[in-house]
Amino acid sequence: MAIASRRDVVLITVAAVALVGAGAIFWTSGAGSSTNPDFPEGHPYICADCGYVTVLSDDELFRLKREARESESLEAGRVVCAKCGSDNTQQAVKCPNCGEYFPRPGPGRPVCPHCQKPFPSLFDDD
Repeated sequence: MAIASRRDVVLITVAAVALVGAGAIFWTSGAGSSTNPDFPEGHPYICADCGYVTVLSDDELFRLKREARESESLEAGRVVCAKCGSDNTQQAVKCPNCGEYFPRPGPGRPVCPHCQKPFPSLFDDD
């Protein structure tokens, strides 16, 4: 077995430092945070008072749910509007036609209240 040259040792050290640095940047940027394939943009909540849309990451939503489970207060775990501070928020959906958010509708095929177009069905022809 050959002894590694000084050049090889330096190259291996530089590669290791670069790999650790890249991992640290990836971890701190949130790029490695959990994402749900059903909600790649996050979980939108719309404020019934001012109409502002707050989008939560999976981690933020799970933290709120954990707080609600662990607390005896009915106030815990509520999504608070980032604009006006109200907790009068509800889950929202984003219209695939116009891109506007609106409160999550009940069962059935939703129709956007902004553009009046129905959401595409999974079985519609392209």
